[in-house]
Amino acid sequence: MELNKIIEEIYNDPQLKLLSGTVGKQDNEDLLHEVICQLYDKPEKVLEIHAKGYLKLYVARMIIWQKNDKYSLFNKKYTQPFSPWDDETYDVAEEIIDHEGINRRELRALKKIADDSRKEPPHFYPARLCVEVSECKSFREASRRTGIPLKSVIYMFRKYVKEVRAYADQD
Repeated sequence: MELNKIIEEIYNDPQLKLLSGTVGKQDNEDLLHEVICQLYDKPEKVLEIHAKGYLKLYVARMIIWQKNDKYSLFNKKYTQPFSPWDDETYDVAEEIIDHEGINRRELRALKKIADDSRKEPPHFYPARLCVEVSECKSFREASRRTGIPLKSVIYMFRKYVKEVRAYADQD
């Protein structure tokens, strides 16, 4: 069976979605997507485990491990810097987004990258997200407009600003 079909079955499995929702609570979408990304990183292993017949169990264990282990990629990306129990997370999300710390050269680079991204096919592209966030008053509003989870918006925006600064420094 083809890798994409196998992973699509895993992604659409209602039991795994229920497990992700139970374990991940408000981060359930991010958690499941992170596990799917990790499956794509190891195609040979996925095909081998699928042939043996215990891929669903393997993915369920990955979901639980990603959420509970403090060294997992999911925890590093989503929960450690922005703890869901930390009130500062929501204060940051509600702050008005300003461009302090980004100079004109960096803004020109950002606009150039964003214009180039509009020519790309309409998928989740960080430059588009960054432009969407800069047009909104808060991260939460950008999350509502794009349909991307709040923590993902905050994470991608900050990551993308770093990339734009590095790109602007090359010129």
